[in-house]
Amino acid sequence: MTLRYLSTILLTGVAWALLATGVAFAQQTATLTGSVEDTNGNPLPGANVVLEDTDFGTAAGPDGSYTIDDIEPGTYDVRVTFVGYEPIEQEVTLEPGAEVTRTFSMERAPLQGEGVTVTVGSRARNVAAEDLAVPVDV
Repeated sequence: MTLRYLSTILLTGVAWALLATGVAFAQQTATLTGSVEDTNGNPLPGANVVLEDTDFGTAAGPDGSYTIDDIEPGTYDVRVTFVGYEPIEQEVTLEPGAEVTRTFSMERAPLQGEGVTVTVGSRARNVAAEDLAVPVDV
């Protein structure tokens, strides 16, 4: 065999090995997808979906849908928040190459804030009884 023929075979083998490695790495991550809605099924655009203790998270789109790609396989706590609604925390296990779908239904929460004290008044002044106009019936 010629050196040229051997180098072609070797390069082809290396190319296939790299391709197989790339495919293997591509299958090592997972995807979390789904939607966020209220208890009536209405979408909640802008709701935050976050994998706790990671840098992974996203906001739901106009139709309430979300997708988080390229997640390392494992078990995660997913936290969903939206102003005016009770937060949701749910454990999700992601297997290599899996696409897991979760729909989160959020319940309204009363908006609570600190109490505000409003004081209305005017400057204090002394008024004598004779300065008051009081109608008298005779």
